[in-house]
Amino acid sequence: MRRGKTYPRALGVFNEGLVALGWPAILILCAALLIGGGGSRYGLLNLTIQLLALALLCWFNTEARASMRSLGAGLLALVAATIALPLLQLAPLPPGIWQALPGREIAVESRDIVGVANQWFPMTLDRGRTIVAFASLVPAVTVLLLVRKSGSRHGFAQAGLRLLVLFALLNLLLGGFQIATRGLSPLPYPILDASRSYGFFASHNTSGLFSVIGLCALAGVRFSDRGVVSPRTAKLVLASILAIATILTQSRSSTALLILPLAYLVFLTLRDSKLSMSRKLVVQAVLGLGAILLTVGYLTAETRLAATLERFENLEDARPDIWQDGLVSAERFFPVGAGMGAFDEVFQLDESLETISPSFARRAHNEYIEIAVEAGIFGLAIVSAWLIWGSLSWYRALGVNRSKEGAAAGLALVCIALQSFVDYPLRNQTLLCVAALLVAILARPIVQKRVR
Repeated sequence: MRRGKTYPRALGVFNEGLVALGWPAILILCAALLIGGGGSRYGLLNLTIQLLALALLCWFNTEARASMRSLGAGLLALVAATIALPLLQLAPLPPGIWQALPGREIAVESRDIVGVANQWFPMTLDRGRTIVAFASLVPAVTVLLLVRKSGSRHGFAQAGLRLLVLFALLNLLLGGFQIATRGLSPLPYPILDASRSYGFFASHNTSGLFSVIGLCALAGVRFSDRGVVSPRTAKLVLASILAIATILTQSRSSTALLILPLAYLVFLTLRDSKLSMSRKLVVQAVLGLGAILLTVGYLTAETRLAATLERFENLEDARPDIWQDGLVSAERFFPVGAGMGAFDEVFQLDESLETISPSFARRAHNEYIEIAVEAGIFGLAIVSAWLIWGSLSWYRALGVNRSKEGAAAGLALVCIALQSFVDYPLRNQTLLCVAALLVAILARPIVQKRVR
């Protein structure tokens, strides 16, 4: 009888979670997961998500306006500034202004050759890519505005975290299929290395970070004590699965980030246990020893995990050279920048001959340097403001509000910010929508406090 009642109860919780989160936001997130993981090279797929989000935003404009009023002045100002940045870069400027901007000498020369140097042009040096950069914000803003901030037992925060865990598990299943079939995938993204798990993404780094985000979300999920499996056992099993999923991507940055959610899960488990302090230390030591033994055993049995760790032995790659040349490019266009999305076009001007190769860098492989090149001091100011808002909100979630969901969302955002030092996760449409959901969850304790 108990087992028979478990499934209807679980289905009811799932349905209640869908209602709490809101189907428009879920639809955008699902679409982003399925076809938004390819990055800027798959513009038509990203455009599909953006048009879907725009249609939903227009259809539910009343709910969106009400959500804007509940965001709080600080977060609303950050969202507005983020949207306004690419729009201002697209505004036409008279010749005397755009020609005087830093780094426009080559643009003046090239436009003079075709006789248009004295016409009005925008601040950005690549209008098409800046338009794409603005369009990529539409699904993220729509998710932020259309999630229902329900105060029910299974509110939108719990529903959002559970959805992220589910997405991370689906990503593992698809990645496992790709490895088992040696590179076959139903998605249009090419599998560059059949020994790595890519899942729904074109980059193994993004796939690894997505598993880490799922692990962070797991820390905030509340399991029922009346289920067949105890909450601690369920979290232990799911955490182990997601940790293995991260390692299978062979992403060095994502594997290094594993320590944050795993350490936080251990901390929560020991904090909530009824053991004495001495027994907690013993349990912690046993867990650490068990993790070491499992790692050693898995290393001898799985060559893919060994390959992941072997990548740490050779940390030399082209990133430091790209960063150095990227800083030179940022100085060239400082303080206004070259335009959002224009890095690939302007970086070649400052690429040093000592490190030049037949391939293109395409990205700075450091989101902060890339923003410095594209948006100058204004972009860096917006990034700094986001970091300050996130830090204060996470502090409130951990301390004042004691929000388990907010703490988990904040930890996931920290992982995204850390990987941005060596990669460009938020240039991916899927992760941009996920980040918007995490921001909505993190902002919830502040909204609740203001309403009360």
